[in-house]
Amino acid sequence: MALIKVRPDTLFHSSVDLPSLKILYMYDVCFHHIDDFMKLLSGCPVLERLITLYVEASNHDTTRGYIKPLSKLILCGIRLFQVPFKAVYNVEILTISRFGRNLVNKETDSYYKDFPVFENLTKLCLSWSPHTQLHEWDEVVKMLHNCPKLQFLTIFKAHSSPTKEDWKYPYHVPQCISSHLTTCIITDYEAIEADFRFAAYILENARYLEKMAICRNLLPKPMESPRFLSDLFSCSRISPTCKLLFSEVYVL
Repeated sequence: MALIKVRPDTLFHSSVDLPSLKILYMYDVCFHHIDDFMKLLSGCPVLERLITLYVEASNHDTTRGYIKPLSKLILCGIRLFQVPFKAVYNVEILTISRFGRNLVNKETDSYYKDFPVFENLTKLCLSWSPHTQLHEWDEVVKMLHNCPKLQFLTIFKAHSSPTKEDWKYPYHVPQCISSHLTTCIITDYEAIEADFRFAAYILENARYLEKMAICRNLLPKPMESPRFLSDLFSCSRISPTCKLLFSEVYVL
């Protein structure tokens, strides 16, 4: 196991060869170039657990940001645009923070957000950035289509970010929702039509759902309506054992 904790102005340039390293936690690290970070990860061929917090790079040039897939990885916690999704395709537990952000450089944006099929993924946590321009449920559904065995889904919305309100039900239901999902947790649920539609979409299609937990902010936004709370409890559920839990918290 290795724990890397340095000042944010530290730069790494040396090559790395850690053939036996299985656990790597990185905190408060700044690389001169994203390629330095990729070289570090590529030098850990049997890595099983990867957690990165406040890991930054001055340059995200995709032509130099290549990383070998971490085929042994089981657990991973990263921020969006730190590690390409296709490099962590083998994980069973995945946490992505700052989800929903977009880069100005479309090529770089596409490189990092190119969803592979997460064949082994059973637990997924998506946390939106407070600086997200727009919260879109389409981004969640898009990822769920690539997580065929997902059982646990946790979503942390950003109360300070607006939600795209005209969200419509997808034509196709992801395999994980219809065949495997047992738990869905939505934090910072807003009593608006888009959030109601997504929650109802899960309830109506998740055949094996055992629990849906809804956590709402005690500071409602002006566009919220009480009916998108009451209607949720009367919404039909395809799973006969599903429990709908509701709570309210104070979040700034």
